[in-house]
Amino acid sequence: MRNIAFQEYLSTLQSRNEFSGTVLLSNREHQVMNTADTKFRIGSITKQFTAMAIMMVGGTRGTQC
Repeated sequence: MRNIAFQEYLSTLQSRNEFSGTVLLSNREHQVMNTADTKFRIGSITKQFTAMAIMMVGGTRGTQC
């Protein structure tokens, strides 16, 4: 029952262009749904943010970290 209410809620958001639905698919190309066991490959994505944070800290402190 809660699943139906959740689907209706997401459909409402989508109809108002407030939700794209992409977070519900682990593989959008093949229409693979997320599950509780879905693993996301975020390591490569976060490296850029970590590198920038290190550069910003290094820029304010010099070469000492």
